[in-house]
Amino acid sequence: MEFHALQHSEFDLSVKEIKYENQYDFRKIHRHAYYEVFLFEHGNGGEQLIDFDTYQTKDKTLYIVAPYQVHLSNRQHNENGILLQFSPQYLRTSLSEISTKVLFSLKENPVLYLSEQDYDTLYRSFVRMRALSKTRERFKKEKLKHLFAFALLNILDIIQSEEHSFKKNKLTYQFLELAETEFIEQRNISEYAQQLNVSATKLTNQIKQDLGKTPLKIIHDLITVEIKRLITMEHLSHKEISHMLHFDSQSTYSRFVKKHIGCNPSELSKKLEIHK
Repeated sequence: MEFHALQHSEFDLSVKEIKYENQYDFRKIHRHAYYEVFLFEHGNGGEQLIDFDTYQTKDKTLYIVAPYQVHLSNRQHNENGILLQFSPQYLRTSLSEISTKVLFSLKENPVLYLSEQDYDTLYRSFVRMRALSKTRERFKKEKLKHLFAFALLNILDIIQSEEHSFKKNKLTYQFLELAETEFIEQRNISEYAQQLNVSATKLTNQIKQDLGKTPLKIIHDLITVEIKRLITMEHLSHKEISHMLHFDSQSTYSRFVKKHIGCNPSELSKKLEIHK
């Protein structure tokens, strides 16, 4: 699978104007291995497609694309703003104690509509990072890390102030992080519980309390999205996708698609043609 890497970045961090020229065609659906945080000052009818959900580009709005999500940017004339790109590793080293919480808060909130004050605070932070990244100042690396942490903590504060956001238990974040990396290989919840040193019952109850769904439903949701991504991005047959996602047979794969997406694999491919 092809994932675009972060280009021309000294510290796994890059800040640039939204009107920059990509090393790839951003008008075609794509995936990359880093975060993109678009801070728009003005929108003009453009759209951001993030994992098959389409959001209109609006004034003073933040759009967040997590690693490996499919993305399509339809930018229109006079849309402007600033873009922050960073690797998950950079986030973990900059905010080590709460990095997992931040990672999933960003993924769960792809769009944030900002107040004037929140927009101004983030814009100044992004601009300062961009200016500093072009200098040869002493302690440049350390200063960038602190500015980045300040910006991300402000974003996290905005997310937590939203009505739909709520505090999750540490175990929930640990499971989400583990599931993100192992859902293809492992679908047995008892195995996840063992890795997290808790009982399967405790894990299930905590996840249901925090997220309103079972751990297995979360695994199935991850598989469902990955199936859609592979159909859209890769030139693979359903037999190949079935094998890649470790289904024991193509018929098991077909039943999964029918149950969790509501159509057979061929019908799903036709529905996703619009994104290719």
